Amino acid sequence: MSLLRLLLPLQTLLAFKNSFIQLYNLANFTSEAQSSYTHGEKRQESRLINLQRRDVTKLIPFLVMAIVVEELIPVAAIYAPFMLPSTCILPGQLARIEEKKNLKAVASASEAQGILAKIRKNAVDGTLPISALKGTGSAVVVCGLLRLPTFGNDLLRTWRIRRHLDFLQTDDRMLIQEKAEDSLSDHDVAQALEERGFIIQKLSVKSQRARLKWWLDSIQDTHDDSGTTRRLFLLTEQKP
Repeated sequence: MSLLRLLLPLQTLLAFKNSFIQLYNLANFTSEAQSSYTHGEKRQESRLINLQRRDVTKLIPFLVMAIVVEELIPVAAIYAPFMLPSTCILPGQLARIEEKKNLKAVASASEAQGILAKIRKNAVDGTLPISALKGTGSAVVVCGLLRLPTFGNDLLRTWRIRRHLDFLQTDDRMLIQEKAEDSLSDHDVAQALEERGFIIQKLSVKSQRARLKWWLDSIQDTHDDSGTTRRLFLLTEQKP
């Protein structure tokens, strides 16, 4: 019996076994969604496509790990779950991942004010260049607030931040186009705020919706060319 079977419960083994089937089905769904763009892209479809693209980038390293050193899979599942495709992560693991991200975000927020105040001095007309994140530990803080991995150097962290802000630009556009602000479920509102760097643990549902409205109102007339820098500036702002 391999070490993998000793370490992983049966449900985890089944999840890994079925994950590629699920990923294949997700790829088919997103392919159909992309083919329907002529009828207008929907936010849900856009988010699924983004998820599928991220899963595909993780697929080859995961396959290499599974074939060459399968014993590393349970280690990755425990200590580096972000390396695994989403279809390989069990609900319980996902809950722990989200909890860990939120704890890191809270810790980042507690030490962020001084650092964010410094980089905000580089703001111009309500925008903040990505270059403002160089040094001073600001890239680590911003990654923490955005629930992004913080390992690596500032170049890697800045790349993650830029990619995430590009994703938010698309997501914001969808929310505004679909006028989904009031129709989102409480869970979706909380998720949207966390993706935008808000700390929501002590906020009422009404306050959460007010902050999402503030964010969308603040970027509604922003040109695409300054979308990333505008959102980075808002991230450093004091939320109402």
